[in-house]
Amino acid sequence: MSDGGKAFRQFVNVWAKYRAPLYSDVTEAAGLGNYKKSRIAWGDYNNDGFDDILFNGNVLLKNNTDGTFSDVNDVAGISRGKTNGGIWADIDRDGFLDFYASSSAQAQEDKLWKNNGYGTFVDITSSSPISDTLQTEGAGWGDINGDLYPDLYIANYEHGGVYDKEPDFLFKNLTHGLFKDVTIEEQIIPLFNEDQAGRGVNWGDFNNDGLLDIFVSNYRLDKNFLWKNSKGKGFQNVAEESGVEGTYVDGWYGHTIGSEWGDFDNDGDLDLICANLAHPRYIKFSDKTQLFVNDIKKNRFYDIREIAGITYDECHSDPSWGEVNGDGYLDLFITSIYPNRRSYLYLNNGDRTFTDITYLAGVRTFNSWGAAFSDYDNDGDLDLLVCSGEGVHLFRNDTTPKHWLKVKIVDENGSTPLIGTRIEVIQNKMKQIREIEGGKGTTNQHSMTQYFGFPAGYDVSINVLYLDGSTQKYQKQKINQTITIQYAKEQ
Repeated sequence: MSDGGKAFRQFVNVWAKYRAPLYSDVTEAAGLGNYKKSRIAWGDYNNDGFDDILFNGNVLLKNNTDGTFSDVNDVAGISRGKTNGGIWADIDRDGFLDFYASSSAQAQEDKLWKNNGYGTFVDITSSSPISDTLQTEGAGWGDINGDLYPDLYIANYEHGGVYDKEPDFLFKNLTHGLFKDVTIEEQIIPLFNEDQAGRGVNWGDFNNDGLLDIFVSNYRLDKNFLWKNSKGKGFQNVAEESGVEGTYVDGWYGHTIGSEWGDFDNDGDLDLICANLAHPRYIKFSDKTQLFVNDIKKNRFYDIREIAGITYDECHSDPSWGEVNGDGYLDLFITSIYPNRRSYLYLNNGDRTFTDITYLAGVRTFNSWGAAFSDYDNDGDLDLLVCSGEGVHLFRNDTTPKHWLKVKIVDENGSTPLIGTRIEVIQNKMKQIREIEGGKGTTNQHSMTQYFGFPAGYDVSINVLYLDGSTQKYQKQKINQTITIQYAKEQ
């Protein structure tokens, strides 16, 4: 934004009596001005306490801890191949983040990179073995069975035309960098064997049974998948009966691109946002973006997008939940793809409604795809990185909330984030929940350090629920700090 544009926005903010949140575009100052990328994954690959950047699964930028980033691809030994996204996970629990890189190239380009622990990576794709030569658009790390080793779901797209849909794959982690294709074994089989055009993967425990389920965003007016985890008995697609398959009209559903789980109403269960591409000329049978509130007692989701104040946009692409102003409620950022299409930042009003503050907050972008939140400068608020073919944008949050808490959940080694772990933070009668994500939207990834804001400065209680059934509870914890909690298996 030009100096004149900033001055005008400041004038509007004064006129509107707007206070927070306020962001500054620091892309150039951070050293990111020359990057035109589509997907972002935040992760601390060198364990220095600052999140680094992985663009498109093939460009690694080290956080210099002073607000700038340096390209370390060559030093790290990462090839700049034809990958389109990447997501972090410590696949062997050795204390260092590895990553999977997806590709929609015609040849075998999907890669699995192991972190050697001293700033370099090695391609272990052929020995893992994760073998997928299809057009991958969506991928996510999760944990099938609670052994605390991350497993991988790959959502594939199409080839040769809209009717050539490709199958998805589920790879089980056998530890030590080895994986097994358990797609059939775990019953990841669409009804009538009808593959769908996959776009995004989101793991989350939607029914609070302690098991991670898998939501898959499907495109081409296809039905979405919600794979319910029946530990030891495979997965069952419950999207239709749960209400998240999409709206069936004349044989069609919707163009879902990115989705994400998040408890935006603080009632203790995961709700779901699905960003849909909905062209006006096909609106009769195209789903608009859907904001699904979870009615866990009825095992059902209900779309409240319109009454919640999330306006229709033809080209919604990738949604991101993040607490941006410190009031204790998850706010929502949504990108929109195609030239001149706007992004949106919606402030959560705390009553299941939202207010569009994009311009006032200073985070308007155009023709954007992936996005993700991280407190990259460790100053106690959530910053935002947005990807676009017209250039990436790093938005620094300049409104550090008065009351906040960051929680890191790490393995026994002291550094591995345990993906899928649920964290409950309680202040008075307000309970906020988060789950450590191994990817979201359409193969993007937030920081694995979980951020919470609070309306008051009182102490909080923290409950940690691990996928192996272990729990840890902490009372009377001070806020305005980062707390690291190390996993300890219950005896």
